[in-house]
Formats: sequence, C-alpha cells, structure tokens
Amino acid sequence: MKQTIIKWVMLVSFGLVILGGLNYLVAGLFAFDPLNFIFGGTEGALGRIMYVILGLGAAALLTTVLLRAFGKKKKSSTSASKA
Repeated sequence: MKQTIIKWVMLVSFGLVILGGLNYLVAGLFAFDPLNFIFGGTEGALGRIMYVILGLGAAALLTTVLLRAFGKKKKSSTSASKA
C-alpha cells in the first residue's frame, strides 16, 4: 500500500515538474507565459495556487529522488555462507 502511494506521488510530481518545465520553455522561447494567461498571473488567487502546486510537485519529486539516492539502503537478506 505504501509503495503504491509513493509511486502515485512520484508520478503526479513528475507530471507537474514536466508541466512547469514546458511552461518555462514556452515563456523563454516566445515571451508568453501560458500559466499566467490561463490562470490570471500571480495577482489572482488561482494563478498563485497553480504555481504553489507546481512548486510542491517539484519539492516532492526532489525529496523522493534525494531519499532514494542518499537514503539508508536495506541490507540484503541472503543466507549465511555455505559450509
């Protein structure tokens, strides 16, 4: 159950990071920010909520990647040496 939740969190976080990255790509290439256009920019509540959601997705993905890279590794449960 816990693994399933973690997989879903990573999948949603990955999707949000991709969405944010594509938003920045379009903003950089065409000087047009799709999130600002769709959700009213950072002045509106909905625009700020969307940016917070994208940021939380990035933070969640970063946390899971760092935990996997630097977290404690489980010892393998192999049988004792053969005699």
